[in-house]
Amino acid sequence: MVGPDSGRYPFLARIEQQLVERDDGQQFRAGIEIILSGVEVLRRTPPSGE
Repeated sequence: MVGPDSGRYPFLARIEQQLVERDDGQQFRAGIEIILSGVEVLRRTPPSGE
């Protein structure tokens, strides 16, 4: 279920079963995706003023 990013984000594979069991799993996954997207942007952005 985790897909191609499971190698980059192994913790998602570990919590996959919890996601499947949740009634609001789709919203939870969307929230995780938003958070990870933000982290990815921050990792690519060079520090300013240093």
